[in-house]
Amino acid sequence: MALRSLRPDSHIPISPNEFYDAVTNLWKIWRVSKKPSKPSRIALAVSGGPDSMALAFLCKQLISERLIPDLNVKPFIVDHKAREGSTEEAHNVASWLKDLGFEPSILTLRWASGTIPSSLSNFETSARKYRYQMLGHACKEYNIQALFLGHHQDDTVETVLSRLVRGQRQASGFTGVASVGHIPECHGIYGLAESGSFIKLKNVKSRIDPAGRHPVHDRERPDESQLKQAWGINSNTPHSNDILLPISDGGIYLFRPFSSFPKSRLTSTCLQNNIKFAIDKTNFDPTVTSRNTLRYLLSNDMLPRALRAPSILQLIENSKQVSEELNRQSNIFLRKSQIIKLDLRTGSLVINFPNPRLIQNFGVSLDDPVGPASVMTQKAMVITLRRFLDVILPGQKNHVPFHKFKSALQIIFPASEAINGEAPPPLKMDIFTVDGVKFEPVKVPKKRDAEPHLNLKAFKSRKQNDATASISEFQNTWLLTRAPFPRRLPLPTASFNLQLPDLSIADHVDSVTWSDWQLWDNRYWIRLGAEKVPRTYPIEEWPYEYRDTPVPLVVRPMKSLDLAEVRKQLLQYQIWHHENHFSRGVRKVENQSIRTLRTRKILDQHFWHHAPDKLRYTIPVIAEATGQQRVLAFPSFGERMPVTLTRGIRETSVIDHWWLNWQISYKNIEEDVLKLASRDLGIEIRRGIL
Repeated sequence: MALRSLRPDSHIPISPNEFYDAVTNLWKIWRVSKKPSKPSRIALAVSGGPDSMALAFLCKQLISERLIPDLNVKPFIVDHKAREGSTEEAHNVASWLKDLGFEPSILTLRWASGTIPSSLSNFETSARKYRYQMLGHACKEYNIQALFLGHHQDDTVETVLSRLVRGQRQASGFTGVASVGHIPECHGIYGLAESGSFIKLKNVKSRIDPAGRHPVHDRERPDESQLKQAWGINSNTPHSNDILLPISDGGIYLFRPFSSFPKSRLTSTCLQNNIKFAIDKTNFDPTVTSRNTLRYLLSNDMLPRALRAPSILQLIENSKQVSEELNRQSNIFLRKSQIIKLDLRTGSLVINFPNPRLIQNFGVSLDDPVGPASVMTQKAMVITLRRFLDVILPGQKNHVPFHKFKSALQIIFPASEAINGEAPPPLKMDIFTVDGVKFEPVKVPKKRDAEPHLNLKAFKSRKQNDATASISEFQNTWLLTRAPFPRRLPLPTASFNLQLPDLSIADHVDSVTWSDWQLWDNRYWIRLGAEKVPRTYPIEEWPYEYRDTPVPLVVRPMKSLDLAEVRKQLLQYQIWHHENHFSRGVRKVENQSIRTLRTRKILDQHFWHHAPDKLRYTIPVIAEATGQQRVLAFPSFGERMPVTLTRGIRETSVIDHWWLNWQISYKNIEEDVLKLASRDLGIEIRRGIL
């Protein structure tokens, strides 16, 4: 079959300088990499086709032409084991890459025993998932964050066309595949999916221009009363222990430097530079997949003019402009909102949204008349609501569909003007839930100026219907928290088998032996460890004895029965502690402060002020997985019960004692949400593991 995408005669190969510009442009927009402006270590996903071989050749040109002379390139070849001869093909591709001067690695997919991959009904989906996960693990092993792919302009056209066929209607779906983005199919895998390093938040007192919502210098400071009257903002709200937890960041990123190049130019690059490549004939069989069918119709001009490549490319360009405008308006909306409180210990957020009368005036002064919100403005508002929701969401960012925000938009921003001369209808609800996030209207305490640090208990519930009665003086403040867990569904758990060192070496182990990281409730990354109690340290804690190792532990939500049992244990411990005359102390473990609970008062203060009512039953606890299933720690609060893990050695009287340790970080949060909507949070970026 003679496809025009494989006819290179009239197409110019991609020059090293063009490729250099494409790579450095992507590198500049990669938000993780402010400096340096050029990559130093990258990985390539190479299949052996003209796209990936052109990618490998041009990367070699970056080095040989001294455009990026110190570039370290690691190619990976995935052997899918989907057909006979795939291993030989992978080794052939490896030899071509070695001819270019690279040292490639072949990654082999491992299918279940007896499985014939090509016969699976979901083969394409499964192969994609396993391929990305294997590539992600390989990048992590080689300490590489940037994985380059050979996806090109033709691929983007096919992707958008397939979305049209499936009935996609959102403009964001027609922008094509992002040139830079997180690796897919790796959610919940530490070090691959938005994790592996961390961001620390810090207190920053900033003064905000009520019109532009940007920080200003002292000499430009707006009148405080004007600021409060216009937006209800107090710019001196400090955060205390709310933001001590690190926020996860990092992971593996995909780069598509060929996004603006048609496939024909990639093929020309290979042919005119004598670069070997292979053609997978199954990619051009229109009977194999729906994607192949679209490829066949596109390459043979068998589609209506409106669905041919030039029209689709124009649609992509128009959609990008719409998306950029929506993002611009959403950013303005973020600036006109305010994060009053962010508590990472419970995953809760208090937001002051703009007055409903002002939401239409994103780009105009407050004195201009209010008109009906445009469709574009409503979409920008929905995008902004989703960005706020994603901070608390027990799930992946940008995955909640827009239609789920229809009621939220009507409740948070009730009609401020009469419709056809009639008063707007009363709202049917105040509190509602969107995909596991609870929205509740609250009042900002009046004593806020006197006591600037507010706990969650200080925000009292209110009626959103009051908004229509006093719209001009209305403070549109909302509390977003993790919704209570549905009874019909199993509770989120993360199981650990805590391995204690062998007795023969236990006394010589100086560092903590950590478990693997796990993502609990799609909100908290956590790993567990144990540290031996020194012989010179008084064993004041009650021993929880285990005859076997590893010790089975679980991270789960706190249950209603847990609180009564924990308070009972703490009371008994206080009596025991007093009778034995032990002194109190606080230990520092690794880089995180872990305190030992010794009184019920401290626990009650935590829950009363920072995890009131049902919110406390959404926080993680570390508990025994078997036996009495006792609670051992409250990791997000940095508190553990006054117990040691005491190991009984076989049936003898020999025992050793261990402290339970953990490391915990909050899930990844979009930095722009914090930067634009917060007046007193700063972001201190620290790369590396915890």
